[in-house]
Amino acid sequence: MRIAIAADHNGVPMKKLLVDRLAAAGHEVADHGTDGDGVVDYPPLCA
Repeated sequence: MRIAIAADHNGVPMKKLLVDRLAAAGHEVADHGTDGDGVVDYPPLCA
């Protein structure tokens, strides 16, 4: 299954955990960011 995932700056640690677990389960994960701790609004990541 192909899964897209994104998070704002507060969700980066959880997103990384989810990406790792989904990939380990054999899913194709499209990570749309963010990857840092700089302040980011979530809605632009969904576009």
